[in-house]
Amino acid sequence: MFAATNASSVKLKLYKFAVSTSADCSDPVIIDIVDDPEYQEMNGVTLIDDAAIASGTYPCVILEMSDHVKFTPEVATGSCTTTEITRDVCQPRGDDENPEEEVIHRLTDEGEIITTATCTTGDDRVTLWLTTARELLTEEEEESLEDSERVHNIMEKPNGTSGGDHLSAALIVSGETVGRFKADFDGKVTGDREECELQKPVWGFLNGDVE
Repeated sequence: MFAATNASSVKLKLYKFAVSTSADCSDPVIIDIVDDPEYQEMNGVTLIDDAAIASGTYPCVILEMSDHVKFTPEVATGSCTTTEITRDVCQPRGDDENPEEEVIHRLTDEGEIITTATCTTGDDRVTLWLTTARELLTEEEEESLEDSERVHNIMEKPNGTSGGDHLSAALIVSGETVGRFKADFDGKVTGDREECELQKPVWGFLNGDVE
């Protein structure tokens, strides 16, 4: 059993950023669309341009990204080294003979929520639905999930007790606020299996003036 470690770097390629004033992510407002994005550092705190967002409280954040995630372990442990790793986080469920039904919701450029199955072995565009309505799972609850469940649940729009992932704090926008989106990957790199793995972070916002 190898100890979990931190990520010194986590890079995502983001195509779309949207927010909603509803915890179920209904009636989302698209803030930014990038047709050909570059990978950007997401480990830690990322500034959000509040000038593009109307004042209010947003308990839901929607991110459309490439499912190819790049990360670098802080230290070597088990199957993890300190070199950058690329992981395809959205894989087809089941197999060719027994495919499993998928529920994956995406947000179109026009703001419409559609249902689609996008997970392949290639570079897919997937949508993460983050909401304060979803409770943070305990370590035991996380371990009880299949790997595919951890990923696919995040790509399902929140609906009652299912879909979406935990957002620890809503985005609050006011004339004095500069939004800071935080993805905490501390202790989220594990080398217990054949391949080094990056677990999902704790997502949230730090609200207030940037010091």
